[in-house]
Amino acid sequence: MHALTTEQQAVVNHPAGSHARVLAVAGSGKTTTMVHRIMHLLGTGVTRSAVQVVMFNVLARKQFADKLTDIGCTPREQPAIDTFHSCAYRIIKRAIDAGIYAAPKEQWIEDDSEQARLLVHRVVQNLEREGVIQPNTVDVELALSAIGLWKGELIPAERAHAACSGDSALIDVYVRFEHEREQRQAIGFDDFVPIAVNLLRTHVSFRQQCFGHLRHLIVDEYQDINAGQQVLVELLAGTHADLMVVGDDDQTIYEWRGARPDFILQYMTGTVLGRAVCDYTLSHSFRFGPLLAQTALNVIANNTVRVAKPLTAHAVQQSTDVFVVREQAEQSTESDQMLCQQLLSLVQRTGEPQHIVVLGRTFSQLQGLEAACLHRRIPYRVLGRRPFFERREVAALVDYLHIAADWQHTVDADNAALVLSIVNMPNRFLSADTMKAALRDAKAQQRTVAEFFHTLVDPTQSPLTRVARERMRDLTDTLIRLNELWRQTQPVQVAFQTILSTTNYLAHFTNYYGNGSESSDRVSCVTQFIEFAKSTGLAVGDFVTHFLALNHTFGYPEEQQILFTTVYRSKGLEYDYVFIPRAQEGYMPVLLSDTLQVWDKAHTSRPIRISSDNIEMERRLFYVAMTRAKRALYIGVSAPPPSGDAIESKPVEPSRFLHEMHVEPTAAVMRHLAAAVAGGTLLHMLEALKEHGASDVFLQQLLRYFTDRPGVARMIGNERIPRWSPIVRSTSPVPVRRKSKAPMLPWWSSVDVSPSTDREEER
Repeated sequence: MHALTTEQQAVVNHPAGSHARVLAVAGSGKTTTMVHRIMHLLGTGVTRSAVQVVMFNVLARKQFADKLTDIGCTPREQPAIDTFHSCAYRIIKRAIDAGIYAAPKEQWIEDDSEQARLLVHRVVQNLEREGVIQPNTVDVELALSAIGLWKGELIPAERAHAACSGDSALIDVYVRFEHEREQRQAIGFDDFVPIAVNLLRTHVSFRQQCFGHLRHLIVDEYQDINAGQQVLVELLAGTHADLMVVGDDDQTIYEWRGARPDFILQYMTGTVLGRAVCDYTLSHSFRFGPLLAQTALNVIANNTVRVAKPLTAHAVQQSTDVFVVREQAEQSTESDQMLCQQLLSLVQRTGEPQHIVVLGRTFSQLQGLEAACLHRRIPYRVLGRRPFFERREVAALVDYLHIAADWQHTVDADNAALVLSIVNMPNRFLSADTMKAALRDAKAQQRTVAEFFHTLVDPTQSPLTRVARERMRDLTDTLIRLNELWRQTQPVQVAFQTILSTTNYLAHFTNYYGNGSESSDRVSCVTQFIEFAKSTGLAVGDFVTHFLALNHTFGYPEEQQILFTTVYRSKGLEYDYVFIPRAQEGYMPVLLSDTLQVWDKAHTSRPIRISSDNIEMERRLFYVAMTRAKRALYIGVSAPPPSGDAIESKPVEPSRFLHEMHVEPTAAVMRHLAAAVAGGTLLHMLEALKEHGASDVFLQQLLRYFTDRPGVARMIGNERIPRWSPIVRSTSPVPVRRKSKAPMLPWWSSVDVSPSTDREEER
C-alpha cells in the first residue's frame, strides 16, 4: 500500500464535530483513504460500535473489509460495514425483535429474489384477463423498474404517478402488486429502505436505541444515492454523528434508477444537520498515467453542472496509451472488424484476455464487436445480458424459420412452442390461452402445422375474431413464403428481410417500448444479427443448423474469454485494457431519451427532475468508461469517408466526445512531460503547446505537475499558445446451446492474426 498523499492525510485527520464531503476522482485511492480514516478513529479512542460504514454494493463492502484486515484491523475489531440494503435489513430485524414490526412470512432475497418478478408477471396477466389493462402493453421488466423507482423515492402505491409508454397501466400494476405482496406478508430488496425509514421515523425511541451511540457515519459512492437512501442517511446521522460522504459527481451514472447528483453537489455543502461541512478533494489517480488523465479531464470539463477539480496522474512516468482506431467507412461493421483485429493482436502479444474488457453505453453498442469475435472464433462472455444472438428478439426470428421448415410436419410439443414464440412477436394481440387450446386440438387431431394455421383463418372453424383472423392470415402468408425460400435454398438474409417487411417486425419495439433507447437497443440487435447472418453466406436451412451450434465461448474457460459489459456494470472496477467500440453519435452519446419517470402525485404534478442535461449525463458515462483503463484504452470509430466516396445512406458520425478528448494535441504535449518534470528542458513542451494549442483547463492542469519548478507558470501564460475551439452540437435528446469440449491450447495460439488489409492505428 502506497504512502498517503497530503490530500489523503487531510481526509484521514478530518476534525471531529463537523461533516465532510470528499470528492474523489477515478482511481484516487478513496478506499485506502477511508480505511485509514477508520484506523485513525479507532486509534484515537472511538469505539467500533460508534462507527458505521455504508458501501455501494456487496463487492465494495467485501473489498473494504478485506482492506481493513490487510492493514491489521481484524474482523472482530472492525465497525459495522453495510450496504444500504443490509443496513436497512438489520434495522428491520431489530424492529422484529423489539416487537414493533411483524416478521414477514416471505423474504424475496437471494434465491427467492425471483419471486417479485413472478408476482409482477402474474399481476399483469390477471389485470389483462380482467380487462383493466390492454393485453401485451406492459413489459414486466419495465414494471419492475417503475416499482423500484417508486419505492426508491418512498412513494406508496396510492400516491404513485408516472410518465412513460404505459403510465396508467404501470400504476395499476404497482397498486395490485403491493396489495398482493402485503397479503402474502412478503418483502423484497426494494422494500428494505422504505420500511427501515418508516420505522426510524415512527419510533423515535427505537431509533435512539439503534443509533444514538453512533458518532461517525461514512457513506461511499454518495453521488449515486437516491431519495430514500438520503433520508436513511439523515436518520442514521441525526444530530449526534459526524457524516463523511465520499464520491465523485463526475461519475454519477445511475440517474435512470433514481440516483441524484443534487445530494453531493448541493445538499452536502454549507451547514447540514446542524454542523458545518468541510470540503476535501482526492485529485491524484493511481490507476493511469498523465495522457489518459488529461484526455479524460478534457472531456468531463465540458460539463457545466459539476464541481471543478483537477485530475492528475500520481506517477508522471506511468504510461497509459490512448488509441483511437479509425476506419473510413459508411457503416460501423468495418470499424468493428478493425477493432477486433486490435483486440486479437493485443491478446496474442500479452496472453492476457482476462485483463481486457469491452465497454459500451448500451449492449447494442457491443453487438458488432461480438459478431466480429464470433467470426474470428474469439471466445467471449457478456455480463448483464445474453449474447446478442440469444436474445428474445433474435431467437423469435429464427423461430419463424423453424416453423417454416416444419410447415408440413405434425404439430408436436416442439413446434407448438415455436408457434407460441412468434404469434405475438410482433404483437398481434392474440390470446395466449386461445392459441394454446387450438394447438392442443391440432396435436390431438394430428394436424400439420400448415393445417393448424389454415384452420385458424377459416371463419367456419376458427375460434378467433374477424380482426384476429386477418392478422393470422397475414402471418400464414409470411410462413408460406418462408417455406418456399427454405425449399429454394435462398440466402438467409432474404428470409429475414421477408419477415421484417411482411410483419412490420421492427415497429413492434417502438410500439411496445416507446421511442427511446430500450426500443432502439432491440432494433439494433435485430439489424446487427441480420448483418451477421448475411456475413455467413449460408442458405436458410444451413444457417439454422449453424445458429443452433453457435457457442460464444467456443468451449474455453472463463479466464480465456473477453469480457463484454456496459459502463454501468464497470463502476468501481479497473482493467488493464479497455475497448470502447462504435464511439459515434447515437451510441456515445445516446440521442434517444428514455421516457420512464415517476413521481408522487400528492406532492407535485410533474416528475422530479433528476438529470441536469442529457448530454452531460452521457458525457459522464464516457468519462467513467475511459477511466477504467490502467495500461491502454482503445476506442473504435467509423470516420466519414473521403469526399465523393459517400453513398446515399447517411454515414455514421464520430462521437463529439472524441473531439473533446483532443487525443493528438494532448499526446504531443504529454510525451515531453516526464522529462520536463524530471528537470529536463521545458522548450519541447512549449513548442508542442504552440503548435497544437491547449485549453485553459489543460494549461492549469500542467501546472500541477510542476509544483516547485520556476518558469512553468510564465510558460503557461505565453500568449502564443492558441486555445482549442469548442464543438457546438445539440444537447437535446430525440424523444440451451451445444457446448464443445474445452481445448487444450489457448485459443489465440491458433487464430490468424494477419489483417485482411492494411489499417491505420491512430494514437
